[in-house]
Amino acid sequence: MSAKSKPLVTLTNEQKCGVIRELDEGKTPESLATKYNVCVSTIYRIRSNQSQIVEAAKTHHSQKRVRLQRYDEIDKYLIEWFEQARARNLIISDGILQAQALSFGRRMNATDFKASSSWIRGFKKRHGIRSLSLQGEAGSVDHATVENYREMFKDLAKGYEAHNIFNLDETALFFKLLPNKTLCQQAKASGTKTTKERVSVAFCVSSTGEKLLPLVIGKAARPRSFKGLDLCRIGIKYTNSYKSWMTSTIFQEYLKELNKIMAENNRKILLLVDNAPSHIVREDLSHIRVEFLPKDTTSVLQPLDQGIIRSFKAHYKNILINYLIAIGNNTAETMRTINMGMVVNWISEAWEKVSETTIANCSKKTGLFGKEAELLSDDTAERELQAQLTAVKATASVEEYLSADEIDLIYDCSEENLNQEVYERVSTFEQEQEDDDELADRPLKGITRERTMTHVDELRTLMGLATTTTLRQNIQKVIFELSCGVEPLLKQARLDFGPA
Repeated sequence: MSAKSKPLVTLTNEQKCGVIRELDEGKTPESLATKYNVCVSTIYRIRSNQSQIVEAAKTHHSQKRVRLQRYDEIDKYLIEWFEQARARNLIISDGILQAQALSFGRRMNATDFKASSSWIRGFKKRHGIRSLSLQGEAGSVDHATVENYREMFKDLAKGYEAHNIFNLDETALFFKLLPNKTLCQQAKASGTKTTKERVSVAFCVSSTGEKLLPLVIGKAARPRSFKGLDLCRIGIKYTNSYKSWMTSTIFQEYLKELNKIMAENNRKILLLVDNAPSHIVREDLSHIRVEFLPKDTTSVLQPLDQGIIRSFKAHYKNILINYLIAIGNNTAETMRTINMGMVVNWISEAWEKVSETTIANCSKKTGLFGKEAELLSDDTAERELQAQLTAVKATASVEEYLSADEIDLIYDCSEENLNQEVYERVSTFEQEQEDDDELADRPLKGITRERTMTHVDELRTLMGLATTTTLRQNIQKVIFELSCGVEPLLKQARLDFGPA
């Protein structure tokens, strides 16, 4: 009786590279088929696809199958996106990962790509991703740095009572973001943009629960829907920037106004902020001492990140879904009725619902105000949101819905969009110069030093978000050219350059 043959095996990319090397050395396909226990046709196929195999082996040594090129591209972009998300300390679930993979597939016209659960499992295995749901900054925080800062903070806070220690931070808010793929598809079918309609909201709170008016940063200087609105009565401050981002100029103005308020109330405060690129302090402030938190520690040390902003978003999204339910079933038409006037009212209402107790508890959770305490949060808003998501048969979980603003923001800050942002800013400035050249015989009011420096501030913000050295260098070059070019331009236009 003949010996039982060994079952054929599937070679890894690394083994296939070995086959390719031996073929180059003159070994025959038949001898290699016997050595590796595969069919001779497999050896010929490896030789035919050797360029793709060698390329795939650079990143996936243990992978046993070379996927279609377009899926390789999806894989490449998705892992890059995931690394950016992880660098921004965001929580990524399988559902969010799958949605982003599908998004890349649509952009690449891979209509048959389904981003199935098995594909997601394979993606995680290929890149050694063990758990998506637990990804976030807290897992990578240097606890020694945190403990050292807590000790150092005792000295920093001397002379300041707890109610005079504040925290300032901003967050993105996609104010029409829907929790349900079906609802999103209905809106997109009619051309209504949802997730890209964004504002930034800056919050400032004291460690004892005092809340200052939130600052909403939109795109329009004065939205039409603001006609007849009294923002002070609503309980909102509003400003604008090109991309609705916080800029160093807006940050400076906010600090100056806050300093004035504190001076009028004879209060001197300690203000904790993170190291965001826009958080630049250029002037001495008589009643505010700004203290920057250590890098990559905000998930532990910043009160607003302990659940205050999350509570606000839960309240806001409850208000949004309630509105959708109350108006009717035509989602696309309903979305078109939402304007900035309504949004600032909802932001004010949601912020009002964040309790002083929640703020105080979140401050205690940082461990900066005595022994670190367990967060005794009021999760009423999240329970209500869960009920709302269930009622509208949403596909997103509460966790996914609350973190979706920051997830979508990653693509908005991708290298492609940052390059486009730089291009648009420079094009705008160059167009202003061309328009002004046509009016060289008249005094120009369009180009001022302050206006140019606003462009520069926004570019500096972009530079802080850049993911590659090349992109940062390109943005730095544009900043230099704008900064150096404004003085001759102003002189040519016979305008006073003003003090430096």
